[in-house]
Amino acid sequence: EVHVLMNEVAENILSKQRAQDKIELTLRRHGVPLSNFSNPYNLLSEFSTNPYILLNVEAVWNDYKTIAAYNISVSLREPIIFYRNQKPYKSFVTLWEEYNFGSAGKRFAKEAFLELIEERAERVANLYLSAN
Repeated sequence: EVHVLMNEVAENILSKQRAQDKIELTLRRHGVPLSNFSNPYNLLSEFSTNPYILLNVEAVWNDYKTIAAYNISVSLREPIIFYRNQKPYKSFVTLWEEYNFGSAGKRFAKEAFLELIEERAERVANLYLSAN
């Protein structure tokens, strides 16, 4: 599964759906199997223990809104279930994570985001293929 988080500035540069499509298409192109989307934070899926990939995109404009500084991270997370007083709780463990920081002008920010998302997805695919 792939989940995408973006702050408001990043989502104004690149839609959340476009980011989701980019990472999923790249992963599939490299042979990484993906399951259907389900929200790992959903209480109804509290017993789901499927690992998932989290793409997080954050950006901030400079004072003149001409240059965006950004952070794009990709992590592999796994939900864990633990019990306290006979009641199940869900938490998440990050198994692997990589960050990219950068900046881009207003005209090129969208392309920079897409390029880095593709690079990160290829890195995840290489890790997956080397582990299998």
